[in-house]
Amino acid sequence: MNPEHSVYRTITTIFLLLATIVNGQVKQAGSEEIYLKIDSLINAKDYFRARKIYKENLNHLSELHRLKTGVFLNNVFNRPDSSIHKMNLLLNEHGSEISDSLKFRILSIGHVNYSKLCEYEKARDALARLISEYPDWLTDEEEKDHKNTLVIWSALKDQPKQQIAINNTVNLKITRDKAQLQNLLVSRDTVQQQFVLDTGANLSTITETAAQRFGLILLDGTVNVDGIAGHEIKSRIAIAPELFLDSLIIRNAVFLVFPDEALAFPQIDYQIHGIIGFPVIEAMKEIQITRDNRFIVPRQQTTSAEKNMAIDFLTPLIYLKDKSGWGTYTMDTGAMGSMLYDTYYEKNKKVLDSVYEETEVGIGGAGGNITKRGMYITFTPEIGNREIRMDSIMVLKEPLKPDNHYLGNLGQDLMKKFNRVTFNFKDMFIRFD
Repeated sequence: MNPEHSVYRTITTIFLLLATIVNGQVKQAGSEEIYLKIDSLINAKDYFRARKIYKENLNHLSELHRLKTGVFLNNVFNRPDSSIHKMNLLLNEHGSEISDSLKFRILSIGHVNYSKLCEYEKARDALARLISEYPDWLTDEEEKDHKNTLVIWSALKDQPKQQIAINNTVNLKITRDKAQLQNLLVSRDTVQQQFVLDTGANLSTITETAAQRFGLILLDGTVNVDGIAGHEIKSRIAIAPELFLDSLIIRNAVFLVFPDEALAFPQIDYQIHGIIGFPVIEAMKEIQITRDNRFIVPRQQTTSAEKNMAIDFLTPLIYLKDKSGWGTYTMDTGAMGSMLYDTYYEKNKKVLDSVYEETEVGIGGAGGNITKRGMYITFTPEIGNREIRMDSIMVLKEPLKPDNHYLGNLGQDLMKKFNRVTFNFKDMFIRFD
């Protein structure tokens, strides 16, 4: 063998090895940079932009980085089983490779994923672990909220899963009550009552009187619910063994039971008896609400190319564009009017202050009414490649609640601009026709 050839081969091998190592380090650095960008958007609850960057760079992310971002994106885009799978992989197989702060964040959504699957005991265990292992990571408000939620999962731990049976397409009349809220007729045997339809309600709600009439089963534990005016409302947890919306059967639905007076508005002689909240609505997989006040649950679900809906815990979100650009809003079928938050005001402060005058705005809900500094503006979201004009929309100049990342809450006034609005919770879209 020629010694020169041997030396050449050795040098070439070393060069190729170094090049492979350097290339791997460059790829890893690129993966880390992309991951940090996506993660910062997730932390800011800018989920739609985070998903876009994740999809565009999927092949450039390491397996670990795909898991670390996927666990959160699967959660908000309603893939709880996939999010749980990634959570378990990260905690059990990559525990030494992830930070304590990431473990805390993963556990923070763990109970949410299990609750969406009605696996209440696992939800309780995940939340109990979070509270016991990370007490110093929780703010006083977070600790209070988590302990309150723990009461719910603990009460439900031995209860059967909620089930929805759709035998035929449901097409129900929506009636308007004295407050002009959308109501559906709920029945069980000979008992009937109009319940408010409200995607903005994290849990279904019922008064003590109605709970007794419908034969709900009260469970152990008391939950403190914050009213609009800051007053705490003491409520119980209950299971509704069986309820009917026309031919649609709801079994084992979870309800918060409020004192009758907590859902009473004596100033207008008005009483809410019950609210069909998000967990029941989401379990229907798809609902349609029409301008002529029909509530439809199709036997065969529709499709859409646009995937513009996400879920933050139990709150539906929609991604919309207006003159100020793209942004995320909550979507609430129970709200008569839309409201834009202080986050929207701060984003558009210069323009708004030059056109509109400040005034006091009133906000009402369970537990009373409050006033805030704000203004009324013309809001023009872009939907279906056309601009929708909405006049006299309330904009708050003060925070309604702390740590809010969303631009506003959109309600029935937007929905009335269209003949039909479809909410599909399987493929995660809101379609306006």
